[in-house]
Amino acid sequence: MQHEPFGAYVKFRSMGAHVVLQASKETGGGRYELSAEGMMAFTLHNTDTRGAMAVTVSDLRLEFKPTKLTVPGLGPVEIPGFTITRCELDPERTQGTWTRRDRQITLNLALRLDPDHFPIMRQLGFTSPQTVLVTESGTLDWEERQRLETHAEPFQLPAPLDFLTVSPGQFDFCTLSADFYVAANCDMAPELRATEIWICPGDEACLWWRVGGQVTQVTITPDGSTVSAADAKIVTPASTTTYKLHADGLTDDGNKCDKDAQVTVRVVRAGETIFNVTAQWSPFETCIWRFELPAALVGKSVVVQRMRHVKCDGGTFTWPEWAFTHTDPDGNPFADNVRLDTWADITDQPVAGVWRFSPINAPGDCRPPSGQTWEPACFEMELGCR
Repeated sequence: MQHEPFGAYVKFRSMGAHVVLQASKETGGGRYELSAEGMMAFTLHNTDTRGAMAVTVSDLRLEFKPTKLTVPGLGPVEIPGFTITRCELDPERTQGTWTRRDRQITLNLALRLDPDHFPIMRQLGFTSPQTVLVTESGTLDWEERQRLETHAEPFQLPAPLDFLTVSPGQFDFCTLSADFYVAANCDMAPELRATEIWICPGDEACLWWRVGGQVTQVTITPDGSTVSAADAKIVTPASTTTYKLHADGLTDDGNKCDKDAQVTVRVVRAGETIFNVTAQWSPFETCIWRFELPAALVGKSVVVQRMRHVKCDGGTFTWPEWAFTHTDPDGNPFADNVRLDTWADITDQPVAGVWRFSPINAPGDCRPPSGQTWEPACFEMELGCR
């Protein structure tokens, strides 16, 4: 049975959450609480169960406030403010339900937190990514599109903080964090978190960075200029260029340390640049494989000149001919066909936008065997400039 989304997604711009940490007995026990405010957006989907709907989360942003943990034998450990977004969301483990009879909504959120992105985790003893499970429950009046009440249960961390034992040098970590992203639009850079962008000669790209911790100096090459710890910069390279950010700083005990990050701006050369597309099967559309590229990931002049269907690396799935439709960022539609391993001319379509591919002469309704999904479909686009 095909389950279509029910209406537009529901977006709550104000929600609260609390993280409760329970320290181990070795460190004196105690509970520590982090507070956050933010927003969450989700979509309701029809199910086979009458009166019940499935919930999928489409967006999330929680901004945590700075706080301090007082660790016995060590003193206060400061946790700076940080933000969790949909990039930390594990969609496969995030599930929810809404029942029509009592209007009850329950969401089990799975957030994957990486110490490389949240340096305070290393200071607290985490050396590998951790999945945090969150339960959000309450009442949703869908007919009036109003949330009557929700509340967040404490985040459940894996076991008490037995790793928080005090030993010499345990907290002698570099305090630096470095986020370095690139986009065609400075406003979209922190949201997309891209480290690579495609532009045409003369197009602009925005370098965006934020360096945290005890920073002493930040430089960006190839020009080697010294910059502030948080800023953005417009660049127009004539050829493909990798920009490197280097931050110097201090550890908690005053020793020197550093942090590096880099992004790449690829400059398109007509007839030479190949863009690989992996389209994913869409279970909520009929016989459609979908690929979307935000406009901020390519320059305004980048277009597709030729395209062909290819087998994915390691895959065996394919059909010999595909129809496709492309809707550009301005909402303009375009349709054509492509064949396996055969280049087809495309009339200078922007590479950004939504691409929907459908195999021609697919049997039946193109549904995979029960309980399975179709493999991705791969395409190659030869890029050019207009």
